[in-house]
Amino acid sequence: MDHQNQDAEFAEENVNLEISEELKAEILQYTENNKIPCERARSLAHKHGVSTRAVGAAIDALNIKIYDCGLGCF
Repeated sequence: MDHQNQDAEFAEENVNLEISEELKAEILQYTENNKIPCERARSLAHKHGVSTRAVGAAIDALNIKIYDCGLGCF
């Protein structure tokens, strides 16, 4: 799959994303200065049993920036 198709697929996932209230509350709880560390985002994905991509999309939808990403997940 080429990069353009991946971007289109990801955008479609974003449109269909439903953020659970629990996940949203936790994202906001760990957000400081409109930013959340990558390690926290990954741990929230694990805790909620969703992909890092889904958590990244939720964070994007909330207009929050992810920082300090060492793995390139976000």
